[in-house]
Amino acid sequence: MQYPCIEIDLQKIYENSRRALASCRAHGVEPVGVTKVCCAEPAVAETMVQAGFTMLADSRLDNLERIAHINVPKMLLRLPMVSEAERAVQLADVSLISEKRTAEALSAAAMRQNKQHGVILMMELGDLREGCADEAAVFELAKLCISLEGLDLQGIGGNLICYGGAMPSVENQGQLITLRDRLENQLGIKLPVVSGGNSAVENIMTRGKLPNGVNQLRIGAMIHAGIGLMDEPIKGYHTDAYVIHAEVIERNRKPTMPYGELGTDAFGQKRDWIDYGEIERAIVAIGRADCDLESLTPVDAGVKVLGASSDHLIVDLSRSKQKYMVGDKVSFYAGYVSILRACMSRYVKVNFKNRIDSLARN
Repeated sequence: MQYPCIEIDLQKIYENSRRALASCRAHGVEPVGVTKVCCAEPAVAETMVQAGFTMLADSRLDNLERIAHINVPKMLLRLPMVSEAERAVQLADVSLISEKRTAEALSAAAMRQNKQHGVILMMELGDLREGCADEAAVFELAKLCISLEGLDLQGIGGNLICYGGAMPSVENQGQLITLRDRLENQLGIKLPVVSGGNSAVENIMTRGKLPNGVNQLRIGAMIHAGIGLMDEPIKGYHTDAYVIHAEVIERNRKPTMPYGELGTDAFGQKRDWIDYGEIERAIVAIGRADCDLESLTPVDAGVKVLGASSDHLIVDLSRSKQKYMVGDKVSFYAGYVSILRACMSRYVKVNFKNRIDSLARN
């Protein structure tokens, strides 16, 4: 096995997927399985479909290309670039949009490819990421989509808690229902999809507070990391499906305090240090380029993460019962951001446990 590596337990992805699907469907929601955190690793996407997902979604077209062989519809999560409209229509069945020029580019590409491309109009709900700024803008975009050949206007949607931290609520989810009803009544159309948001909406849904008519969620975090609103673990979900393993390249007893004249670190930060004297510590061959310290939890509770540069992770071994030596491996449960960075890093190998051909089929 090559190191560092991220090991993905497909059995746990399968079980999280089954739980999420059952929960969503019990509340009238058909979830879309998001694969972006693992860069659409085909084995992970296949496991999600095996569990029952009927649509997959990703924010990058290169990722959608990796899973083009999987025979379910695909959604492009990030607003399409005009320059990639041709590939968007080729690789995705549905796009989220908020701009007229994007709609026109997708229409032209769909006509050239002799396809109908689905679009969902995004409404700003307060998080200040993507979305039409007001209802008037949504109406104008809807009218344009209706008039353009090659486009299939499927519904409306919104996004929350990704940029500004705006929380999902009964009120902002209800805004989507109100807007859908006005569009249908005033434009004489049917909009079958109301795409309420992401895994953070799970809390509202499972408490029975999700407004009737919100029938789609785009979920990834609860599948891959077992988390929902505020990154809190969801009861009954695995939070340890992804584990990072990295090798010890130095073990030494050193002070906790750097010495000499101190400036900033490799990332331009000046840290406040507390002197705890000498400690047993190790350097592990992985760094901030490959993982996120705040979402990295040592499997060995006696190991403590002290910090990292781009390629070196420093850990305190003083409380560990295991006598780590150079060449030994240290393992870490990977939270959402660490999963993302590790899967995006070409220096971190991807390995699998419990591959799909060994999974239960019921």
